[in-house]
Amino acid sequence: MAAFQITWINKPGGSQSPTHHIIEVGGTNWRLQATDAINNILSNRESYFVSHGGATAYVGATPRNGHYYLHTIPDGTPLDNLLSLTNIAR
Repeated sequence: MAAFQITWINKPGGSQSPTHHIIEVGGTNWRLQATDAINNILSNRESYFVSHGGATAYVGATPRNGHYYLHTIPDGTPLDNLLSLTNIAR
């Protein structure tokens, strides 16, 4: 299974609110709709991770209120969380 590093996120309107869901993720020379990343995780086709300062956190997909969301699997280091990444606001 291929693993891809997520280096940026996209939330609606560039929102910084933790309650707004991520709609797109990407890295060097790639981008994906969040729903595609979720499907890849759930089907074990691809995995994703976030790294910062030598710390790496893997990304999972969790259901909440009938929808799946991307989230960083906690590792005690907040700087490698999805929400700490640059929000490109496209």
